[in-house]
Amino acid sequence: MPQVEVYRCRCDKNDAMTKFCEITTFHGLRDWYTADRFYLRVIWTVVLIGALSAVAFGCYSILSEYISSPLAISYLVKEADGDVHVPDVIVCPLNRFNGKYLKEKNVSDSLAWYMQLSFGLATKHPYMRKFMIENILSKMETLKVEAQEMLDRLGMSFEMFVQEASFKCSDVLIQCQGPQGIFSCCYDHSNATLMTFAGNCFRIPGVLQQLPGYGMGISVVVHLPKDNFHISPNNFNSDGILVKLAERGTEIGHDMTFIPTGSYALLPLRATKYDFINNPPYFECKPDDPSYGRVSCFDDCIYTVAEKKCNCSHVALGSQRRYPPCDTDQFLNCLQVELIKQLKEQWEEIFNICRSRCLLQCVRTQYTAQVSYLKFPIGETRRFVESDEQWEEMKNSIVLDIYFERLGFTLIKHYPSMTEQGFLANIGVNSVHNTMHMGSVDF
Repeated sequence: MPQVEVYRCRCDKNDAMTKFCEITTFHGLRDWYTADRFYLRVIWTVVLIGALSAVAFGCYSILSEYISSPLAISYLVKEADGDVHVPDVIVCPLNRFNGKYLKEKNVSDSLAWYMQLSFGLATKHPYMRKFMIENILSKMETLKVEAQEMLDRLGMSFEMFVQEASFKCSDVLIQCQGPQGIFSCCYDHSNATLMTFAGNCFRIPGVLQQLPGYGMGISVVVHLPKDNFHISPNNFNSDGILVKLAERGTEIGHDMTFIPTGSYALLPLRATKYDFINNPPYFECKPDDPSYGRVSCFDDCIYTVAEKKCNCSHVALGSQRRYPPCDTDQFLNCLQVELIKQLKEQWEEIFNICRSRCLLQCVRTQYTAQVSYLKFPIGETRRFVESDEQWEEMKNSIVLDIYFERLGFTLIKHYPSMTEQGFLANIGVNSVHNTMHMGSVDF
């Protein structure tokens, strides 16, 4: 065996190497220097290589985790610090035109049905679609001429006619009451009325709830003027209302709740608040923007090209319209045709673009209502009204009580899984930990 000359760590007591040999925690390096036999130096060389490899692997693992999982989620149930706002309530009577107005203006059923085709051709039952084809779509040219003559006679544009013929807030909402007493349901016509596929919907402002439980929120009395309803084959034609909830001052979402006529409905609420971090490409959301609404964003994304070509907007887009509303002829022969053509040719591309553009809000509140209802009124309450007319009105009513079960919310929040300081600290701890333990073998 060849002789290997080994030199011990011999240094003057005052130089840097002496201090390093005495105080270093890197035991393998110190022992490698002090080894006086060949096989010991080989062993310590292997140990050092293993230690450095472990350090490199540990640092790589920390870096990989930092890059691949930058966000973590916390789930908390919190009590509110003070009072909470009951969300705005949107009530939709599921009927577009006021039959009383149509009768006063001598508008026939056929003409009213023709005008309502501008909202869309979707029907809820094959029999209704058959009726629409046989009685409306088969007479399009005649009805088109009659509709223009009717608008000329009334001195109205199509947009003005739809506004005048639609139900108003005061036709549907009878009374609104909060903890502070009765208030106006129709507080601001420009904000309170929303045009949708089903016709006008009415937004009731939320109230401040100071105590949890029943009776501490908002109570709404809705009257459906069914005697003046003008049913159409391309509408819901249901005996009840649609209710939606929206965070105060924000646009409506996709939630829908149906409540039948002649009922007393309780809607106890639970709130879930989302507080997310926009951190592409791992997670993307829309930073706080009061004017942003995801539903209107999707509408805008899908209809933009067709609207530009037809120079009109879908009538049900309401306040989001960029152009005057499309009348029936424009909708059937231009807007719908362009939209179908566009979707047929670029279906995947359009929806991918819209999904990437119309993100969820980073900070938002979602309301969940556990709806329950019972019959209202019962027959014995007939004694409380003075006439048969009032009794019929009462039977066509719906009473809503909306309130928070507790003054708190569930908070789902993003937070960084590892900060920059934590990342550097983990790297340092990993290096020291591995080198100390891999080099702690003593011979």
